[in-house]
Amino acid sequence: ASRADARRASARLAHFRRAELDFGTIDAIGHGFADELLRVFAHAHPEVALVPVGAGPQVAQMLEAVAAPAGAVP
Repeated sequence: ASRADARRASARLAHFRRAELDFGTIDAIGHGFADELLRVFAHAHPEVALVPVGAGPQVAQMLEAVAAPAGAVP
């Protein structure tokens, strides 16, 4: 659930144009993990479409919070 975990999980994603991230068996993720994937990695690799799938309510909420533009109110 850390940034380091996110970097390990995304290590090979730059080789693809589209990556489905299956959160189907994950109950929760940390803010750092979500930020590293959906903001840091996505900014560094705009050519890669990251597509989260199977996210439960807690995971989906964290992914949405990180993906929302700064200052946006959900």
